[in-house]
Amino acid sequence: MKHGEHRPGRRHSIFLRIIGIFVLAGMLLNVLAFGFFHLNRSWTTEDDIEETALYLLDSVILRLGEPPSLANAEQMARERKLFVAYSKEKSALLPDSDKVEFSLLPRVDNGLDEELGERTGSVIDFHEGTLIARIHRWNGTFWIQYDFNSRRSGPGFFFPMLISLSAVLFLAYFLLRRTLSPLRTLSSAVQQTAAGNLDFRISVRGSDELANLSRLYNDMQERIQEMLEARKQLLLDVSHEIRTPLTRMKLSLEFLEDGTRKQALQEEIQIMDSMLSEVLENERMNSLHGHLNLQKRDLARTVEESILRFQEAGFFIERNLLSFECIHDPDRLGIALRNLLENAIRHTDSASRRIRIDLSRKNSEALIRVSDNGSGVPVSERERIFEPFFSRDSSSRGFGLGLGLVRRIVESHGGSIEVEDTSGQAGRAPSGSAEMNARSPESETMDAEGPGISQADALSAITGGAETSGTTFLIRLPCES
Repeated sequence: MKHGEHRPGRRHSIFLRIIGIFVLAGMLLNVLAFGFFHLNRSWTTEDDIEETALYLLDSVILRLGEPPSLANAEQMARERKLFVAYSKEKSALLPDSDKVEFSLLPRVDNGLDEELGERTGSVIDFHEGTLIARIHRWNGTFWIQYDFNSRRSGPGFFFPMLISLSAVLFLAYFLLRRTLSPLRTLSSAVQQTAAGNLDFRISVRGSDELANLSRLYNDMQERIQEMLEARKQLLLDVSHEIRTPLTRMKLSLEFLEDGTRKQALQEEIQIMDSMLSEVLENERMNSLHGHLNLQKRDLARTVEESILRFQEAGFFIERNLLSFECIHDPDRLGIALRNLLENAIRHTDSASRRIRIDLSRKNSEALIRVSDNGSGVPVSERERIFEPFFSRDSSSRGFGLGLGLVRRIVESHGGSIEVEDTSGQAGRAPSGSAEMNARSPESETMDAEGPGISQADALSAITGGAETSGTTFLIRLPCES
């Protein structure tokens, strides 16, 4: 992963998060309210409530008649779900079957049973939806039980509640999604900016914070576009102003007699012209205007066209090219390859110069290797050489822009470039090149010495088997089938 690139992960909906926050906040508020209610409720208040409830239950005892009637108790059980037990013993604690005159109580919960057995006098208790009271009167002891759960209709209560909660959550999700929909528009807008589309604008509606954010985005797009256009125009103006005197200098040189001085001036002008081209191309690739002209094309053809310029200038470049189609920008990739070849020529001795370019394919990647038999690049400098204006040799006539431009072009294709370690390899071809069997017609002339000679043997014969460190640049480009 490149520096600054976001690692994709599992997506979590912001709408669901907000709904979860609201649900959690509601639950916490209920818990806090319930807790404060119990903290503020004093024991005196509970005693007052209990006395009031016992007072009201006296009306139930009066309805039983005197003496208490089993028939009246059964009627209350049928009509009001009030279940009564009666004992003539005035201080009885529990409605034991051997002590009561009659009992219509269902099975008493163990928690209520223990509560009644531990406390004396008239008591009232509520446990898990069941209320039970024990009331001592002059004519005996009464136990009255009422089950609040009996009024509920089981699953009939649960499903309406579930449907209601689902409807509330769905409504909340719909409203939040509609309220936060500008965030999705902003996300798409930022992606458009990242892709270089500075003409994209958001249609702003409303006057809330998100609408204001959309207006700020539109203003930012406009200002960035203006600044880039101004810089682009400046580069074009500077290019024109510098190239005009260079052209006049070239014309003036044509009137000079051939000689060492004329050749030196021509080389200096050529260096200035190349530097200007590299600076402009660097800026173009570094800006959002530097769109690639991608097309599906034979990659070997692009490499061969890059080599042709050097062949015409009298440089011999060995190659081993596998022919296959790949989506790329031929012009930009050609600039990158020519810069690598120029770098190889600049850092090798003309008397023993050996430059080689290999093209192969591994899975969904195209591999391009540019190798030379120069002095190599120290490990400590293998990353720095791609920095603009970095030069290993102060006496070099380059300006340190070529390799930086190569990296930008390769990365704009979604690829990468690195320096391979080939130190200590005696005339060996770059790793992986022995697997390349398909070649362009031009590369077949390399094996004219006889059939069966491997690439490694051919290079060893050329270099005489000498130890060479050299430099090998490896370009990896995505290339789907």
